[in-house]
Amino acid sequence: MADDERVQLVNIGNRPCGAARRRDVRQLGLRHRATFIFVFNGQGDLFLQQRAKNKDLFPGYYDAAAGGVLRPGESYAGNAQRELAEELGIEDATLTPRDQFYFEAPGYKVWGQIFVTCWNGPIKFNDGEVQDGCFVPPQTVLDGAYTPMTPDTLSALRRPCVAPPI
Repeated sequence: MADDERVQLVNIGNRPCGAARRRDVRQLGLRHRATFIFVFNGQGDLFLQQRAKNKDLFPGYYDAAAGGVLRPGESYAGNAQRELAEELGIEDATLTPRDQFYFEAPGYKVWGQIFVTCWNGPIKFNDGEVQDGCFVPPQTVLDGAYTPMTPDTLSALRRPCVAPPI
């Protein structure tokens, strides 16, 4: 999570329009791309993680999706595979793209791509971005049982396309 990591910037229509350092994206609220990967187990429970306290955005919050910002020229699918391996140690998972959406809050603008996967194997917090996690019924997250929750992920989870893959 280097402050100097380059991030793909996009315009309101989700077209690439440059790049900036991660710290500038955060400080200036620049529009960018990110992935949201919802990991379900075979029983339909959702992996809920708690973000590390050193994260630059929403430190210590609960997060219902793995994922991250795209690097310049990186595809959503490539980013999703990379982020899933880095954050949760999940490699070679079948990722199903579901939907793209735009989310904006004060100081935060993102075009997100939603992916879902089913995973029953081990989960390892490889890169220090996640401090804890477990599988929970998705409705408990939607009902507000876990707070504080990352607002962009909660918005994505509310979309009708987010359901366990069949």
